[in-house]
Amino acid sequence: MVVLRGPVMAVDVDDTIVSWDDSKFSPEQPRIEIEHMSGYPEFAIINEPLVEHIKRMKRRGHYIVIWSGGEFGWAESVVKALGLEPYVDVVCSKFKYHMDDKRDPKDKLGSWSYIGFDGKVYREDNSGNVIEHKGEIDEN
Repeated sequence: MVVLRGPVMAVDVDDTIVSWDDSKFSPEQPRIEIEHMSGYPEFAIINEPLVEHIKRMKRRGHYIVIWSGGEFGWAESVVKALGLEPYVDVVCSKFKYHMDDKRDPKDKLGSWSYIGFDGKVYREDNSGNVIEHKGEIDEN
């Protein structure tokens, strides 16, 4: 059994840590080769601001969970390709469903935020609207 005692930050893989949508990025955007579970290489664009944020949050004492709808093997491949093994505590498939006495996932999963590939940070305001967040994310 894995026990995480302390704050947990969960991060998605596809279009969060890495992306394949070349139309949104310049040719100079850093890319990395990732060995896909099928044995074929994938070439993905790295979200460097988010990778740095993951490292920062780990240094601040957070447990880091990397998940993917592409299953745990894909998430693990991305973590290894990016050299994030020292910063990641758990790799898993994205939750298919959860059971809890509360309906609102924010009661269980915490607040939502997103760091774009351009470094801009987005969060939800108190009304549930997505807004650009100024400054560093200060998740404790």
